[in-house]
Amino acid sequence: MESRTSKIAYPSNGGTAHGYLALPPSGSGPGVVVIQEWWGLTSHIVDVAHRLAAAGFVALAPDLYGGTTTHDVAEADRLMRALPVERAAADLGGAVDHLLGLDAVTGDAVGAVGFCMGGGFVLTLAAQQGPRVGAVVTFYGVLDGRPDFTGLTAPVLGHFGRLDTTPSPAGARRLADRLAAASGRRPDVRFYPADHAFFNDENPMGAYDADAARQAWAATLTFLRAHLRTAPPRELRTAPGDRTLATASRVVARRPRLPFDWAEADDFTLAEPLPLRRVPADKLLPYAFDLDARELVLTFHADVGAAAREPFLYVEQRTNARYVVRVPFEHLDRAFGPPDPAAAPILIFSIGRTGSTLLNALLGCATSRAYSEPDAVTQLALRRPEFAALGTATHRNLAWHALSALLPSGGGCAVKFRSQAARAMPDVLDAFPSARFIYLLRERRAWGRSVHRAFPGTDSDEAARELLDGVRSLALMRSADVESHVVHYEDLVAAPEHVVAQLLGTPDLSPETTARITAVMARDAQAGSEIGRTSAAPEPRGERRWLADFDAAWAKIRPAHLIDRHCPRLEAGGAA
Repeated sequence: MESRTSKIAYPSNGGTAHGYLALPPSGSGPGVVVIQEWWGLTSHIVDVAHRLAAAGFVALAPDLYGGTTTHDVAEADRLMRALPVERAAADLGGAVDHLLGLDAVTGDAVGAVGFCMGGGFVLTLAAQQGPRVGAVVTFYGVLDGRPDFTGLTAPVLGHFGRLDTTPSPAGARRLADRLAAASGRRPDVRFYPADHAFFNDENPMGAYDADAARQAWAATLTFLRAHLRTAPPRELRTAPGDRTLATASRVVARRPRLPFDWAEADDFTLAEPLPLRRVPADKLLPYAFDLDARELVLTFHADVGAAAREPFLYVEQRTNARYVVRVPFEHLDRAFGPPDPAAAPILIFSIGRTGSTLLNALLGCATSRAYSEPDAVTQLALRRPEFAALGTATHRNLAWHALSALLPSGGGCAVKFRSQAARAMPDVLDAFPSARFIYLLRERRAWGRSVHRAFPGTDSDEAARELLDGVRSLALMRSADVESHVVHYEDLVAAPEHVVAQLLGTPDLSPETTARITAVMARDAQAGSEIGRTSAAPEPRGERRWLADFDAAWAKIRPAHLIDRHCPRLEAGGAA
């Protein structure tokens, strides 16, 4: 079957744009914007759209010159110089909007392929559109000035000729350095024994090279297929009609915060929002709720796995997120799926300083992903009355969506919370009845000593009250109709493989998992943070007096009946 191509008009940058739209034989596929050379929207560019459609993509080639084409170098140069890069990229944003609005387009981001002048435009377009562009291919891209690439999140593939002078190989490498510095991701830059415009088989400059063109095209298709989805990874992710499901905004500034301050919706200053009809759910991490705007604030990450490996997720989000996505409460079920009573993540609560970060890292050796301290649940805990005021149904739904974006479509998942999140235990128990709940404890005086060394300003009475809150949360967990486990820090460090196997319900761990556990145990799970082992004071001044005051404060509020029933080892020095 052949692809179908037609001339179309679509809204763009406050006006109307024109172009060629090519549909694949199947009728649907990932979207790709094809951007012309300085010659205009020639038959060669239309043919590229045809070839992409034949390969399974929905290709849109915008007409940036309003119907004018040329093969005269002087005329092409004049037309290109009359079209500013920034304005052209803004116009091209309409092509992205149009593709993402088509039922024929699958996935939540489009690709962008450009040649010569268009090879420069694709980079600026991707930087302006952020997560809405999921893959960029530039053929011998020519840039005018120094565009701002800080918004670029997509992977980039570049094709350049070794014989080219515009750009030269050295210029192409400098461009790659700029892109890597701006995006944090190194482009895949490939060089061919050919000159500029080696891909253009109309050959207006006499530079067409069939072998180089064939290699570059094969690499382009492989690259686009690897980074653009052929179907949405989750159901219910497209807004009905032409409604906006969410918005995406580039982070332009960050509010100064102390390292362990709670995540707040206004931690970021954002650029003008871009509308999203589809949400890249598997590239988003929940950050905080905006109760005034009634939106969930999430951060976009091209590599969610890398963010998950950080010891404090909310710190990584606050420090390095370059795009923020906001989803209104009424669209959360459509974006991430409605509450699923069968969802079974491993949820780790603790009183802090009990090895919970270590346990999370160890479970990450045997599960598909492990997250440490997503802060939306902490917000649920600290602002419970405000969430409760939204009504029972909304409150329960938000407790689900505080974590829903973290849950993988396949495989296990572990999530470790801050100690304060234990106050949201009732909400999490209600939202995740099939989860495995884990509570970590540590012998009381050893815990007090660790708290005092990591946080020297902690008042002994305050520490005693935190311990009481922890015991009460543990009792609530143990009394609920859920699978629950109590893990003691002393057991975890003595026999980590045994603890992990027990929690996962498996008699044996694979040799690969055991090796990964050994590697985790050899390092500090909180290394690099202010509360890592090397950062905490070995024995702060006045520690003995502080511990005596802590003992006295605890004696006044000690819940003997809860300790005897649920955690007798809390005061047994780690003995059974």
